[in-house]
Amino acid sequence: MNVVRNSFIVFFSKVLAGVLLFFSQIILARFLGPVGLGVYNLFLAVTGTALLLGGLGFGTASIYFSNKLKEDFSKLLSNSIIFGFIWGCFLAVLVGFVYVLFPAIFTGLAYKYFFIALLTIPFVILYNYCLPLLLSKLKIITWAVFSVLYSIFILFLSLVFVVYFNLGIQGAIFAVFSTVLVNFILIFVHLSQSYKMNYSFDKSLFLRQLKFGISTYLGDIFSTVNFKINIFIINAFLGVIGVGYYSVSYNIAALILVIPYSLQQVLYPTWSSVSESEVDKKTPRVARQALIFSFLSAIGLALVGRFFIRFFYGPSFIPAINPFYLILPGGIFAAYAGIFFNNFFAKGKPHFTSLILIGSLIINIILNVLLIPIMGVSGAALSAFVSYFLAALAAVFIFWRMSKITLAEIFLFKASDFIILYDRFLHLFTSVGKILNEVSSKDIKGLKDYYEKKADGFNIVKETFESPNIYKKMMYMTRVQKAMEFMDPKSSDNILEIGCGEGYYTNKLLEKTNNVTATDIAEKFLEKARKNTDNRAIKYIACPAEKLPFPDNFFDKVFISEVIEHLLDWEVGIKEIFRVLKPGGYVVITTPSKFSYFNILCHVRIMLKNKPFDGDHIREFSRPELSKLIKNYFVVDKYGYTNYFPVFLPKGINKFFSFETIKRAVVFFEKVLSSIPLIKEQGLIFFIKARKK
Repeated sequence: MNVVRNSFIVFFSKVLAGVLLFFSQIILARFLGPVGLGVYNLFLAVTGTALLLGGLGFGTASIYFSNKLKEDFSKLLSNSIIFGFIWGCFLAVLVGFVYVLFPAIFTGLAYKYFFIALLTIPFVILYNYCLPLLLSKLKIITWAVFSVLYSIFILFLSLVFVVYFNLGIQGAIFAVFSTVLVNFILIFVHLSQSYKMNYSFDKSLFLRQLKFGISTYLGDIFSTVNFKINIFIINAFLGVIGVGYYSVSYNIAALILVIPYSLQQVLYPTWSSVSESEVDKKTPRVARQALIFSFLSAIGLALVGRFFIRFFYGPSFIPAINPFYLILPGGIFAAYAGIFFNNFFAKGKPHFTSLILIGSLIINIILNVLLIPIMGVSGAALSAFVSYFLAALAAVFIFWRMSKITLAEIFLFKASDFIILYDRFLHLFTSVGKILNEVSSKDIKGLKDYYEKKADGFNIVKETFESPNIYKKMMYMTRVQKAMEFMDPKSSDNILEIGCGEGYYTNKLLEKTNNVTATDIAEKFLEKARKNTDNRAIKYIACPAEKLPFPDNFFDKVFISEVIEHLLDWEVGIKEIFRVLKPGGYVVITTPSKFSYFNILCHVRIMLKNKPFDGDHIREFSRPELSKLIKNYFVVDKYGYTNYFPVFLPKGINKFFSFETIKRAVVFFEKVLSSIPLIKEQGLIFFIKARKK
């Protein structure tokens, strides 16, 4: 297994999930204010603390027993479901008793919200027992999809219940409950259908899982336990408004913690199956790279943190700025310590992590009690930083004594550490399709032959716009709607379509005007376009975009959809479009956005497969980049995005809702997302409508 590739896919899925949760917090902060956000995070702290207490390292044990001890996966799955449900119900009752005995730490959380938290707890436990089972099978991409899906539901339901229906804190809490329930059902269905489940309880295996898990679970919760404890202590001293401020500070700084978490999801199932000496040999290098990555991330967060809080959360959250800067360095040390914790786990010695964390917790609690009355929220932030720092020192010391690895090897950076990280990061944005392995960058004839072969036996329309797969069909149909809005074809328009393929867009244009000329580089695609459009276009001409056989100033509008990324020479193609357009005429260009989260995930998948992308893209663009590149010829009048969640619609949703109903919901959701700063730039496909100068 390639650890770097897999770590990157986990890292970017966690970043994406974090960004989505981030924006849900921003939306809630704007609509609920500091007090409402404090109540919301206190609710999350109740369910989250139950998860911390109830996790018991059971997911970690499942990975270890599946990979290292080769236990029957169906038994591990059945034990996880049966024990998870019973244990979750027990924890809900236990938390209810704590509420009765110590009501002060829950001050501000209404009875009805606390009751919803109790209902949520069993499903939180079950979901988090099931998710690691995917990692035990090394299903990294599937794990990433479920992780991102959870965040998508939170954001979507927060928009629906809080923004659209204006249900306030009640809507925000119901969004969490609904998300947990639906995501557990989805992952349970996936696991039960993909792997055999015997629905029997193996007591002997369970006791061994429990014994191993308990010795590891304190390490598993290292990145969040201080936050949960601080939430309750802050609530006792400062009330829910203090919780609101601290949650903002922590959630931004905690983005660094996705680094050790991402590495953990890949390292643990990998390292648990190799020798201890091999694990010790690899640990310092991975730790150094994690330290570099977390340090650079911290610098970036420090530069934008103050602006981010003021701009996105609003002036009412300014008291969260100073605590943010105090927590931030702690994130670096937490990331560093996390790598050594994985070393201890993989070698079957998780008790070292537990001992370190117990000491860290004691120090954190003592400092909280001492500093919060004096420094307020900043005291809690400083407590977290100190506890993370001391935990990192202890982890390094224990690893050094056990492994006999030199301190120089542990601490001194090497040029290769930077080169590997830089190469992997750069690869996300520069890799292209396999087409250039088959076609020279100057060979127009070779490109034509390539697409002539591609047209044989391949029905693009059936694979996209009319696909039985609801994911694909929804993706492409939303593109069609957006494209026609940008084109706005009139009956009097003389329109050129470049790269018409099998003629799907051509048909849409012909619904408004007969003055359409369709071109494509491949004759065989044009034959299909003629058939699919009943030969209604004025002309069907085989030609490359770089050499259009039309006079100057001839067309009113030019449409080039998802073609520019396939051109051997995009600039010559743009010059040709400029030449054939009438003065003041419009071109509409659509193409995948190079920096969209989904496009990046596609390139992460390339690294995972360790082979060139199996597509035909020659050069990809970001929207600002393409706008700048065409500025000598065109003035951009309008731009937009679509496909914000191209693969994350639940399977089987079309059994309950009509396609048009789903489409209307998706269009509404995308309209909301396209109005939010930063998020609006994350659509997979962007559109540019530009006017000839």
